[in-house]
Amino acid sequence: MDALMNDFKINSNQWENNTLTDYLAAVQNWTEDIEGYYINNNIPMPENISWKTFADILMAATMYE
Repeated sequence: MDALMNDFKINSNQWENNTLTDYLAAVQNWTEDIEGYYINNNIPMPENISWKTFADILMAATMYE
């Protein structure tokens, strides 16, 4: 979370979703579409979501529509 907050402080102008509403909507959209991400990138879908996957979702939401 520290890295995410620091990135926002430094690069918020580069975030596509730089309001809380937009960011949370992107988190929701990403989690709904995550299976497609794994399929499109030929990555096996994990059986159990790890903290790394959770962190990836939070970072992806900075740009995901």
